[in-house]
Amino acid sequence: MGSKYNVIRWCMDEGLIARQRDCAHCKNPMNLVKCEDRSDGYKWECRRQEGGKRHKVELSIRQGSWFEKSNMKLEEVLKFTYWWCCDVKQEQICHELNIASHTAVDWDSFCRETCEVTLLEREEKVGGPGKLFK
Repeated sequence: MGSKYNVIRWCMDEGLIARQRDCAHCKNPMNLVKCEDRSDGYKWECRRQEGGKRHKVELSIRQGSWFEKSNMKLEEVLKFTYWWCCDVKQEQICHELNIASHTAVDWDSFCRETCEVTLLEREEKVGGPGKLFK
């Protein structure tokens, strides 16, 4: 899948994670900063001085995204989601990603739930000739 940075950039380009964040303290754009203490390898950070006082604000690149509450790496979530869409068996996904079956069950449910909510929120019909659902 490439480097962590390339995966993050791809997710940004696809609208899966935010391309930019503003600091809650000073309202200025935050910087995407490389860091070793996070599995993603990057975080949003603001270190500015205002009125003689310096502040440091950090945010996860996952905040507000599909990935936010996951403990899996971004690459793993993307692979899981892709394979789920391709109808790969759950036990095969567990094997390929080296994840526990309860993790796969949770993600399977999450993917299914997301599809269900998306379909219910849309107005257009789903199906084809003779198979229309509303």
